[in-house]
Amino acid sequence: MNIKRIALLALSFTLLLSAAKAQKPPIELKQEYDDQRNLVFSVEYEYPIYGNYTIVFVFDDIRDCNTAMEHAITFRKPGTILTIRPIDPLKYPSVHFQYYWVIPGMFNPSKVDQNFIYRLPFSTAKSAKTKILFNSTRQWGESHTVDPRTIQFHLDKGDTVYASRKGMVCKIQDVTVPPKDGKEQVEYNNITIEHSDGTIASYSYLEKGSIFVKEGVTVPAGTPLGLVGSPNNKTYMVRFSLWYKTRNLSDKARIEKYVSTTNYMDPVFATTEGNIRLFTDQSYTPVVTEQETAKKKKK
Repeated sequence: MNIKRIALLALSFTLLLSAAKAQKPPIELKQEYDDQRNLVFSVEYEYPIYGNYTIVFVFDDIRDCNTAMEHAITFRKPGTILTIRPIDPLKYPSVHFQYYWVIPGMFNPSKVDQNFIYRLPFSTAKSAKTKILFNSTRQWGESHTVDPRTIQFHLDKGDTVYASRKGMVCKIQDVTVPPKDGKEQVEYNNITIEHSDGTIASYSYLEKGSIFVKEGVTVPAGTPLGLVGSPNNKTYMVRFSLWYKTRNLSDKARIEKYVSTTNYMDPVFATTEGNIRLFTDQSYTPVVTEQETAKKKKK
């Protein structure tokens, strides 16, 4: 398609970042008219990124076209994401709009499996004590959370952290906490994995430089991800969170405030005690899940 770069005199946009003042994502949004006077929105990546990304448009002052007031668009690769066509083929459509990113994830995944059996993220040869934490960390494009829980597994230095479910490695993050108040600098890696039903798992506090997987790779359950790390160079642990995004488009208050909700899940894990949801301050031993067994049979 031959794209003509035409000044959009009646077009304006605003980027609303998360409450955590996160950096702009490595995605460039472009809006251009094509040779048929369609208004075409597309995205380009500054460098490779993986998994689902969602962008939400809220339109007003719509002229010479028919389009919904709001569009929530999920995409996995660069290219055209929205085309607005003119009512009159001799005129150019015109809109004012605002947009914001939800990264990573999709809105309202329809197949979230609340009863999926997850693998505990450590060796079946050992037990680990858990701690259920309730955090207030905000995700991209979010101003509300539901039951924001994290499960902390206390391990030993040198232990391997395993994938709890098959999914795509979307992001491997380097984290450096500078020295403060007499505490030494801490470095570690976090891994984000997106599953086929739209849920996303976060594995935090892996030893920096110990990661065994790469971004963009789909890993089966039971895949070694890296070695356990420490948030303070003393206590070794991995923190596991499971969540998905929702947005109620019929809720006017949310539309006005551009709110998405991160819904944290209380996953069911396969343990020597059976398939159960975990309690804080208890020790559990993993067993191999059906998903992990199926992977081994295919080999």
